[in-house]
Amino acid sequence: MIRSLSLRNFKCFATAEAAFGQLNVLAGANGTGKSTIVQALLILLQSVQSGALQRNRLQLNGPLIDLGTGRDVLYKRSDEDSFDIFIEDEQRNARTVVAAVPTSQSQHNLEAVIDPPDAGLDCLQQQVLYLSADRLGPQKSYPMNLDDAVSNEIGRRGEFAPLLYGRSRELPVENERLILETEEKKQFKDLQTQFSLWMRRLFPGFEAHTQDLEQLDTVMLGLNLQKQIGEAQFFRPSNVGFGVSVAFPIILIGLLARPTTTLIVENPEAHLHPSAQSLIGEFLARVASCGAQLFVETHSEHVVNGMRIAFKNSILKGDELRFFAFSKTDEYGSHRVTPVLLRESGDFAIRPE
Repeated sequence: MIRSLSLRNFKCFATAEAAFGQLNVLAGANGTGKSTIVQALLILLQSVQSGALQRNRLQLNGPLIDLGTGRDVLYKRSDEDSFDIFIEDEQRNARTVVAAVPTSQSQHNLEAVIDPPDAGLDCLQQQVLYLSADRLGPQKSYPMNLDDAVSNEIGRRGEFAPLLYGRSRELPVENERLILETEEKKQFKDLQTQFSLWMRRLFPGFEAHTQDLEQLDTVMLGLNLQKQIGEAQFFRPSNVGFGVSVAFPIILIGLLARPTTTLIVENPEAHLHPSAQSLIGEFLARVASCGAQLFVETHSEHVVNGMRIAFKNSILKGDELRFFAFSKTDEYGSHRVTPVLLRESGDFAIRPE
């Protein structure tokens, strides 16, 4: 698990630091730095998983995130041509990455000094599932993931979700706190059953069907929201509510998450009714309760309230659920990250702005 992160001269932050738990919620107005925290994590993760960091390079563009050049990510009022990212795991193993930003040219991969050079950070080697705010909406067909080197099996836009669902639906769901009962009060722990049950909580009557078209390297997805009234016909995603396609990969990766998974989701509330937003907040809290570490960027009070209800119902403990409020400071171009504590009642100790 990632225990803490500190930044210096990175994007909108002169300095910033945060101590994390199992479920970490990043909230605040637009342009206050929420995505910057996520992006700092992602460039470290993709730099380690590609082997770049082991070669003293920081990879700004890759399968998880594209940030451009070093000049794009350097804090605009920095007096130095470098930025620092400090990360610590739960065993208090720590690593500082100091990336040099050349003034004479724009480089996409930066030379970096790693201190200590041989720090063993298992939290950067674990499975990463990342869904960006720019998720894929309804499509006529979905691509197959043809690159085994891409660790983000879902695709950062959720584009591989139908393929992953079709190939994983017989797998068991390992997190007992995610197991729902059928209408007949029976428990089936396979992914296909649990995925349908969770999606039906958000979208009554939900059912899904996939078909691989190997010669075209694509997957067809059929959706049905009429199961409760006996209609068995599947429709193109474009003929079913937009929110169904956007929520599809979130529920899928939550059910597939293992205790060693790092799961990053931006704006899980997109295109969802407020009641569904609250339910997806509860769902993500239950995913974190199995030991997976989640980072959730959101603008939705309903998502936050779903998580607070899960906390009050003892699904998560006090130190496992952490909220961070992001805001601008009086200094031009600098921003602030403020931890916001919860009382036992689930209320905020100080109401974030």
